[in-house]
Amino acid sequence: MEENTFINFEEGRKFLANEHLFFLKRFYEIDLQASKKSVLIAFEKKDWNELKRCAHSLKGTSSYIGAQTCRKLSENLQLICAESSISEEKITDSTNQLVQHLDGLYRYLRHYFNPVEIVVPSRTKSDYKIESPLTDDLKEELPTLTIKKLVPPVPRVTIIESAHVYDDDDEIDAYEELNKQWRCVIV
Repeated sequence: MEENTFINFEEGRKFLANEHLFFLKRFYEIDLQASKKSVLIAFEKKDWNELKRCAHSLKGTSSYIGAQTCRKLSENLQLICAESSISEEKITDSTNQLVQHLDGLYRYLRHYFNPVEIVVPSRTKSDYKIESPLTDDLKEELPTLTIKKLVPPVPRVTIIESAHVYDDDDEIDAYEELNKQWRCVIV
């Protein structure tokens, strides 16, 4: 995927080499939301030391995966929290910027790891257009999610091996017979 404002893939590969994608996915699935939650809790409690610690941790993690903007925003929040004369207004602005960026980063990574999202709009009665003389006999059903799965046949190999004796003249390919019998079932 091309370079963007969220992740610098080259920078991430410098630190993590072949493990970059693994750590990026872990960051997306676990660390990102946990870090955001920790930042928000520390901010709500006005615990600036804890907020500084959370920002420092997020700064380190984001620098390893190549999330440069996240690293810079975290570092900025960490420095503001470390100042001797703490300005609550500065902390609020910096925290808001970081949280907004984390939300955008989460959306970007969600799209990166799950590029296809299928949205099936619900259908209303007016969406159904059936032109047939039998329309009076048809019942409109609410659309339901249809799940299809491939169901294997009865294990005939065990039946063939134990229940029937074949002559040498009989040519039977058990695997071919099995492959013919797979079927799709709507659950």
